[in-house]
Amino acid sequence: LPAHNVAHLVSDKVSKASTYIHHWYPLKATAPVIHERAVPFNVRPSLVAPSKSPDILISFFDSPLRPLFGDFVFSSPRESDKTVHSEAAQIACNAKHTDYSKHHTYPDGVFFPLAMERSGYIHPTFISFIDTFLARCSDAPLQPSAKMDVLYSIAHSITYMTASFL
Repeated sequence: LPAHNVAHLVSDKVSKASTYIHHWYPLKATAPVIHERAVPFNVRPSLVAPSKSPDILISFFDSPLRPLFGDFVFSSPRESDKTVHSEAAQIACNAKHTDYSKHHTYPDGVFFPLAMERSGYIHPTFISFIDTFLARCSDAPLQPSAKMDVLYSIAHSITYMTASFL
């Protein structure tokens, strides 16, 4: 196996507490209260969360205190919003940045809204996340086909998921 640089990769699907940002970047004193989403079939009331919890956190051996955070957001152009292809993803991306910046101050290049449209369109910020992740994963030169494989897999997953809803 080639050497890799990924120290830790965790999704909030396992545990929301495992991806809280406050472990790396403190919660702002002016941050609004964050309510945890209720667990399905859970009768307890919503709990207050200590910080934002993105969908994915990736830590690297060469910089363990500067992990990447990604938060997925799906959108679709709609006549009711007067949005067209790519605008819906941009609006969703901007909304994620606005929401997270209300709660935490973090350096550029660590938080990525993983915005995409159900048509398979992937927002440039998501592509930047892929570029950053692949560049930091290994010291080996990145093969262009590796990035294309990742982009194809993501676009295929989005359109397959959308088709399954229909």
